[in-house]
Amino acid sequence: MSLLEIIQSKQVDIYISLFFTLLGLVLGVIVDSIRSGNPSPANQQGHTFNLTVNNIINPPDSKPSQTQDDQGLFVLIAILTAIFGITYLFFRSEILNTLSFITIFSISLWAGGTLHSLYKGYFAGGAWFVSLAFSSAFCVLALFLVSKAFSPDYAPENFPYSQAIINKYGVTGLESYFNAQDFRWFIFHLFGVFFLFQAKIRMTLSSIYFLTAGKLSLATNPREPWIVKRTRKYANLSTNILYVSLLSVGAYYFISGNFFMWFEYTFPVQLKSFIEVVLHGRG
Repeated sequence: MSLLEIIQSKQVDIYISLFFTLLGLVLGVIVDSIRSGNPSPANQQGHTFNLTVNNIINPPDSKPSQTQDDQGLFVLIAILTAIFGITYLFFRSEILNTLSFITIFSISLWAGGTLHSLYKGYFAGGAWFVSLAFSSAFCVLALFLVSKAFSPDYAPENFPYSQAIINKYGVTGLESYFNAQDFRWFIFHLFGVFFLFQAKIRMTLSSIYFLTAGKLSLATNPREPWIVKRTRKYANLSTNILYVSLLSVGAYYFISGNFFMWFEYTFPVQLKSFIEVVLHGRG
């Protein structure tokens, strides 16, 4: 399938994504304008503030936060992962599209507010532009990965119809259309989708943090909302770039089926060759 045919087949999704992008940018500017129109007590004294990314991530008067116990979160993730596979099969299109639109909208909402604050001089520093560029690139990459989830490079013959099959015949009907190797492929594919979800959720939480915490640094005695405290750990730019990039690369290879093909066919040969060399040498 050519690039033009792929674009034409995804026209509706592209238009919806563009709509959420523009809506988020416009609302971001409006929200930032409203907040800027209500200056904090410190700003009423005539001072000029140029907030950098580090000012917002690490407020000057904030105390180091204690390490949070995430055991409850890990248990929740384990429970959700157990039912994620079946849910994904039943609602694959709806899940992928909805999460994409939410991610694009939240990033665009933050981007609109950030661009407005940069224009007004509230924010300063090259890190803001790096963050904007990375977020924009991730939105494009996320759409590409979602398209791969619908049309992997290597997939079972009946995978494009898996959602229709499971909705018509249920889980027990899958064995009539998929063999054991197909189910192994699906497990790897599911890991890739999980990596993609992790990347999208991290970028969304990072956008929510900056969207809600941006103007708090202007106040003399800021009182942080609960959402700010819970999302601060997702606000580090360098960590986001590294973490999201690794997740996205992993998501591509697992979703597209490339990793499965290597693991299923190439890896056994390479492993056997390696063992032969270790036991008997290259002689």
